[in-house]
Amino acid sequence: MWRGVGMVVQQFINRIRNCPLARDIIKKFFIPVIKERKNIEKEVEDILKVLRKNYCSGEYANKDCICAWFKFFEDVGRLHEALELKAFWEIIFPNHLNDLSESLQLFISNYAYMRPFGSSYSSIRVRIHGFIGAVCIDRNFNLHNNTWISNICNCYENNLRMLGLGFYTSDTLDPRYNINPSCNINSTTTNKCGLLYIISNTQITASLVSYLLNLLRNGNIYDAYNFLIRIRGVGDKIACLFLRDISIIHNLMLYGDCRDLLYKPIDRVVKKVIEELVKCKCKLNYNFDINEVLEKFDYTECRCIQKLRKNAKIDSNDFKTLYPYKIFLYEYSKKCKLDQRYVEMGMWFFNSKVAKYYNRRLCKYTIQEACKDLIKRLRKAINNTNIRYIGNNQFEININGKIIIVSEDELIDLILKGEIEIYDELLDIIFF
Repeated sequence: MWRGVGMVVQQFINRIRNCPLARDIIKKFFIPVIKERKNIEKEVEDILKVLRKNYCSGEYANKDCICAWFKFFEDVGRLHEALELKAFWEIIFPNHLNDLSESLQLFISNYAYMRPFGSSYSSIRVRIHGFIGAVCIDRNFNLHNNTWISNICNCYENNLRMLGLGFYTSDTLDPRYNINPSCNINSTTTNKCGLLYIISNTQITASLVSYLLNLLRNGNIYDAYNFLIRIRGVGDKIACLFLRDISIIHNLMLYGDCRDLLYKPIDRVVKKVIEELVKCKCKLNYNFDINEVLEKFDYTECRCIQKLRKNAKIDSNDFKTLYPYKIFLYEYSKKCKLDQRYVEMGMWFFNSKVAKYYNRRLCKYTIQEACKDLIKRLRKAINNTNIRYIGNNQFEININGKIIIVSEDELIDLILKGEIEIYDELLDIIFF
């Protein structure tokens, strides 16, 4: 039974305990991050020192202008990079650039199909099908076997069916989570194809990440975006999120023009932060109507956005509802001379992991208060865990106040048997 903060990973494990893939999931996702926890903590501590210096007592502590808030969010974005991005891209999937299987596992576990289930939505259920998909790919990927796609799909569907959790209606998998519906990949319609079907029909020689990275390096972000939005379960938000993270992990510079809008995933969390900044903090005359927003731009910028709409197959509703917020981020990040990718990451991280935790709206914060709550939240997360890696594939675990040393396999056995529960707030922040 979930007992609150610090136990979300445990709640996840409780839901998958009877799944045949449970051991593989724990071994692939949670154990590597537990092993690297000390290094993650050190990186987080270094970022917190910068935040404390600049925003708790430094030059920005008493400022309330938009550039001060954007600068704060840019620095907070480094925390998101040090936690979730580091965990998935460097620790769990270090060979994503040269291994097609690993790049697909990365994409399906942390990006594709990250959508709600309606009223029964939870981040735990979203993670379940992503992690199951990744393990099924890991077990069955083999380009030399002409049944590799069906093997992966059967593994994925059978495990989701066994778990229930709303993935199936009667005996039919919800089509939104079908990883391999076929279609005409040359079609100009919005017909969506399955991830595996697209991969099998595209000349990708190394990995999905390297394929997209080469497009980005050559300035072809439109082609990269259009490739991703053809995948069932991927829309503007997920496509932009994946491209943004590729550009950050592989140290790409911004283009410096409106193509950078395709590096901005906008969800309801980021929209809320921007709206509160505009209305409560900065009192800007900004109503997020796409036509009025474009009127603020000069001729060159408007021509660039026209080209963007022509070359990137952006859904018309997304353009009306999401792109005013992207343009706002683009416009003010340039004015403040900041990296808009980190600004957006910081907005999402602060509101999701800090403001929500303390049940406070951004309107109620000063920058100094926001910084103090952020540091308090991360310090608590760093200190609260009952499992520590001590080297040589051994772990120190705390069971009801008793400290024992176990091997990796013994630890996984204890977790699956329910003899130890994972209490780790830092893992919760990284994965949920």
